[in-house]
Amino acid sequence: MTMTFELLLKIIANGLFFTPKAVVSDVGGVMTMFIYFTSVAFLMWMPRHVEINSFAQLLMIFRAMRPLRVYTLVPHIRRVVMEFFRGFKEILLVTILMIVVMFIFASFGVQIVGGKLAACNDPTITSRENCTGIFWQKIFVTRLEVYGKDDEQMHPKILVPRV
Repeated sequence: MTMTFELLLKIIANGLFFTPKAVVSDVGGVMTMFIYFTSVAFLMWMPRHVEINSFAQLLMIFRAMRPLRVYTLVPHIRRVVMEFFRGFKEILLVTILMIVVMFIFASFGVQIVGGKLAACNDPTITSRENCTGIFWQKIFVTRLEVYGKDDEQMHPKILVPRV
């Protein structure tokens, strides 16, 4: 409704095609009209169930382009987008550098700390060599102090492998 009113005012004020400030004089205007007509077509049709790879799904994808209108309505956002694309190479290089540094520190951490922080998930086992087999693990819903928390018969249990 709002977009209809906006486009109607623009067309009345500036013209549609052959005027100096026509609505369809640049790519932004064509995109705005395209988004408007696909949105109207989808809203008039409004299917209850959308199949995969159907025309309705295609219209939904076109409707998802509506935020791109900000690019045409706000002149400063064009400059931001252009600077982003101009600096894409540098952004990619910094990303690669960050991944390499993370890999180096991750490898260093595994070599220094690897295996020293491991503990058996069964609290009755004290040595790592005996941490094999399975055991009954109580299932807790809460960590609060409730009646029967330490009672072995009240809580459900499942068999869990020791790791």
